[in-house]
Amino acid sequence: MLRRTFLVGLISLSLAAIAQAGPMFIYVVGDPGSTAGAGVAAVSGMTVTSSKTGAGTFQVYAVDDTTGSFGIKSYNIKLNPGVGVITALLNRSPQGSWNDIDATGPFPEGFNDVRTAVAATGTTSAGQGPTNPFFIKGYGISASNFVASNPGADTTTQSVSGQWGNYSATLGALTSGNTTNGGSGAARNAVLLAEGNYTGALPTVDLTTAAGAGGTSVNVFTSQTGSAAATVSQFSSLNPFAGAPVPEPATLTLLGMAFVGGLGLVRRRR
Repeated sequence: MLRRTFLVGLISLSLAAIAQAGPMFIYVVGDPGSTAGAGVAAVSGMTVTSSKTGAGTFQVYAVDDTTGSFGIKSYNIKLNPGVGVITALLNRSPQGSWNDIDATGPFPEGFNDVRTAVAATGTTSAGQGPTNPFFIKGYGISASNFVASNPGADTTTQSVSGQWGNYSATLGALTSGNTTNGGSGAARNAVLLAEGNYTGALPTVDLTTAAGAGGTSVNVFTSQTGSAAATVSQFSSLNPFAGAPVPEPATLTLLGMAFVGGLGLVRRRR
């Protein structure tokens, strides 16, 4: 009996740990029904920058579902055109600047460093600069904007996508909700990283090319304060908000207990 109780507890803890872990989702929304910012009201003057909608266009989003992460710090995303061609690629990740009350700035914020978007290679990248005086946390996890994220700013100017995570109602469940498809089941809000045009087949996210060869890679913050970061090791190109719901941790625990209990019943019949 004691051994059985121990096994139940061990399996329950393992299942709960698995339920809390998820990958970094980098996914493409093809032929979107609207721009990412359609119908999204400005918040403190911050808007969503997006111009691609309809057939022959695509949008690229990221959802950070990794354990112990406080949001995306930097990224390099490589897209595969397949049998098609990427004819345009635009970097839409949030970028702006702010000033303090003494007007000693302006200071950069958001993804202002190594910012690229090259249609020919299907590559887009950006990072929160290492010398930025303020790092924004929560990209790929929650919805926010530059003004709300940096209360120490006296004035804020957006260059690209001054708000994120709250996108067009037409896109709906494609950009927010509880993560499925191998995710943790937690509530998440995607961040728009890029968009563009294509011909032929819809581009896909390249998760096979090594990071050192220009493949997809992402660094995330490992603390709510400071700049400490880690490299993500688990990725998925699935839309994390599509498909069957992931069972809640408590449900998984009950399944584990039922499984072990079933083993015990089999033994009694012997």
